[in-house]
Amino acid sequence: PIFKIDEQVLLPSQSQASATDALPSTDESAPAGDSAASAGVKREEYLAFDFQKKDLIAYGLGAAVGLWYLFQKHWVANNLFGLAFSFNAIELLHLNTVGIGCILLSGLFFYDIFWVFATEVMILVAKNFEAPIKVVFPRNIFVGAQSTKDFSMLGLGDIVIP
Repeated sequence: PIFKIDEQVLLPSQSQASATDALPSTDESAPAGDSAASAGVKREEYLAFDFQKKDLIAYGLGAAVGLWYLFQKHWVANNLFGLAFSFNAIELLHLNTVGIGCILLSGLFFYDIFWVFATEVMILVAKNFEAPIKVVFPRNIFVGAQSTKDFSMLGLGDIVIP
């Protein structure tokens, strides 16, 4: 692994008095002369990351899109982040029974009636909150799509829930 965090843990059979006694090493990978290994301390690995070339390329592309969105606020970068969040939510959302799905959809039905149709809150948030919480497309993509401020919006909830 390229990145590794470990912690020293005293073995349960050791007492405070015998901690200084030389015990055989419990970690075969410990280098010779390692004071932790010679004191009978076991090393437990908490985090270990194994990076491959494709992972580093993906991290680099993700950082590039993140910087592009941070500095330009371009609608394509916004959509890439919004779709990534949507795919992640779809992957994490699991319903065990049909009854739970019916309860969820019934609750969202009344939520939509009140917050979307009865008030202007959702429209104000979608138009004024600059974050990838929606997928946006210019209304006329072929004429000045870079400079237009007139966008069609689709909330991420409309992608994830159906």
